[in-house]
Amino acid sequence: MLNINDSNELAAIVLIGEMRHGIPVWSLPFDPSYSYTDGQLRALYMRLQRIMTDPEFSMSRRYTLSSGEKIYITDRPVIDSSTIFTVILKEGNFDDKLINIIRDVANRGGVYTAKKFYSEIKILYTQEAEMKTISSVIIDSPDPISALDFLRECKLENEPIEQIATLLAIIGTSKELSSDICTFNATMQMLTRITKETDADVLLDSAFVIASRILENQDFSHSSILFDRIANLSVVFERLALEISCRVRNASISKLRGVDNGFEIIDILSPIDDGSLEAATQIDREEYYCLQGYAFYLLNDYLTSEDLYMMAIMISETATFPSMNKAEAHWFIGRRASENYSPEIATRELMTASSIANQNGNPEISILYSHLAAKQEIKWANMLSSAAVISRLENDLSSSEYQSWGALGRLLQAYSHADKVHRATDISDRRDEIISMTTSILSQINTDYVNVTIDEIIKQLDVIDSGELTRENEIELLKYLSSRVSAMIPLPTPVILLIANDGRLIIGGEVGAENWDNSVSTNDDLFSGALSAIMAIMTEVTSSESHLRMVDAGTTQIMIEKSSVCIGALLVDRDLNVIRQALITVVKFMETNYPELKHWDGYSLDFENVKPKVEEVFKAALLSVQNY
Repeated sequence: MLNINDSNELAAIVLIGEMRHGIPVWSLPFDPSYSYTDGQLRALYMRLQRIMTDPEFSMSRRYTLSSGEKIYITDRPVIDSSTIFTVILKEGNFDDKLINIIRDVANRGGVYTAKKFYSEIKILYTQEAEMKTISSVIIDSPDPISALDFLRECKLENEPIEQIATLLAIIGTSKELSSDICTFNATMQMLTRITKETDADVLLDSAFVIASRILENQDFSHSSILFDRIANLSVVFERLALEISCRVRNASISKLRGVDNGFEIIDILSPIDDGSLEAATQIDREEYYCLQGYAFYLLNDYLTSEDLYMMAIMISETATFPSMNKAEAHWFIGRRASENYSPEIATRELMTASSIANQNGNPEISILYSHLAAKQEIKWANMLSSAAVISRLENDLSSSEYQSWGALGRLLQAYSHADKVHRATDISDRRDEIISMTTSILSQINTDYVNVTIDEIIKQLDVIDSGELTRENEIELLKYLSSRVSAMIPLPTPVILLIANDGRLIIGGEVGAENWDNSVSTNDDLFSGALSAIMAIMTEVTSSESHLRMVDAGTTQIMIEKSSVCIGALLVDRDLNVIRQALITVVKFMETNYPELKHWDGYSLDFENVKPKVEEVFKAALLSVQNY
């Protein structure tokens, strides 16, 4: 048994996080002895990510780091498998009692801060008498039907609060039984009996599980009553993270009910401020800003709404798998851009939202966002074709030709992104005007290639509009046509981003521009949008070998290459093999010359050799491109 008393600490550090599609996302840690610097924490996060993304990793096991720290990582499978709890010891080892207590407290199912979680396990560990805790009862009696039957038969006022809380936790494993009116009534009755903190924690945790299950069953009325009651009690018993989670869920319920008054959402969230929000889980923080953004949108305060949605996008300083909250935020930014006649920005944001939704397993929403992007691309194509006509009238022949090819390229991208069901009315019906305007200009360029390319586009779009091709064949055909158009447009200078595996920017900018290595910052919309799209696809990429991927961001293609030390990304307008190879070369250079990036503290590495290497590689690559 560990030698613990009131004057020393049980653990070196405690972490709580969420698993998002196989990637751990950490909330604020609790460091009882204040022994970890910011750099050491970042290095610790990266070590944990490597452990937890290893194919042989499993929960509820002891691990030892190379630095000697002992680690125990568990989820709470009785309640859900998304929340993860990590306890780290610098001295001593995990004994069976400590492990059982960690699992017991985790399986209560509440929303914890790392500090609260730590205090609970320390209190239980230092008690002399053995306690029969919740998870052991759940494991012994896993039958929620029997638990509900007992609730119906017993006199709740005569039963210990801890025992009823245990029964509620068991019932909480069943979505159907959690919504039984008897479960709701018992939970409400027991919440009125809370008189001391030891009772409060166990019961509040179980009640939160019941309320969450009721919400999953779309019972907004009963779930909102419970969340409101739990939130108010959480204030009394200083359960800040639990309070925030309940208030966020109640605001979300108002949104789901179709509230048309933003003040209702703002009022529900009003007890939460930016300072207290630091105690919340990351997904609750993201949803808080999205809900606030939605509320101000309902109040027609679009500037404030946009700022709040941007806060949801920018909230994380480390690499995270973006949630559907971020998809909603990118959708809103795209919508605002479309209202402000900025189809280029709108397309980029909507395609980012589509990519995030698809990676989160929401293909229907992904298709919707993609189709909205296609409608913006048609507007963009119209604007370019109109600009081409004006340039022609002003005898600016070079700009006129460039804009005409650009309009055709946008038209083809709109076909690629459009929902096939609605393409005829939103896209196809507007193609002839764009083709007519651009053809009238390009036909004056008397080259066989130009004429053949235009004829080919018209012919193949007719085939696509006939509906005879599968979607896969349509996409392949549109890629071929896009490559024909791209060959007529000068290649814009690519933007390169080198990003540490935890999401921090190492270097980035438009290669070749003056001071290019300082031209992108983590506060740029370009970087935040690109990082969201990059992290949405990183679950498909391993560091064992080259796994270059492409993300369609609407206005650009994001070319991604990952190594064991960093992620390289290029923002380009087309896929060229010579550019691919340049990116791979740079990422391999980083892996060879900066192995310390695996444990980077954010300060100690000098990247002065990176800029000349990037310039050397891309100068040679771009010179080999014919139309640059």
